[in-house]
Amino acid sequence: MMNQMKLLIFQAAAKEHVIYVRMLNDNADESAVTIQHNRYLAIYNIIRCGFMEDEYKSWYKKVLSK
Repeated sequence: MMNQMKLLIFQAAAKEHVIYVRMLNDNADESAVTIQHNRYLAIYNIIRCGFMEDEYKSWYKKVLSK
């Protein structure tokens, strides 16, 4: 079972990623897209530093399939 802190980090990363993709699809201002991408990367780097990358990818696939 996933602990609460890990779940919060995964949810935050997924949220930032979805916002980033929507901005790309909507042809948002390039500087806004860059800022959003950096927000996503900041959270994703926490995942990478915690050696949770594979677990995040697995969790994300499960979330998308629902």
